[in-house]
Amino acid sequence: MELVGKLFGFRPPFKHDTIDWMTKKLWYSDVSKARKVLKYVPKFSLDEGIKKTVDYYKKKGYL
Repeated sequence: MELVGKLFGFRPPFKHDTIDWMTKKLWYSDVSKARKVLKYVPKFSLDEGIKKTVDYYKKKGYL
């Protein structure tokens, strides 16, 4: 969330650890099983993926 805020130039309403706490029991993203079972290797880190997504949306005029 902080990274998205930096990219958009605003202070997010929640910090990452607050979001983790709020959603821990509900949902989380973990690719470890996909890595193990499917031999999945992500092309980008989460930070890189978010930045690329934001850049794409800006380029297309969505943001």
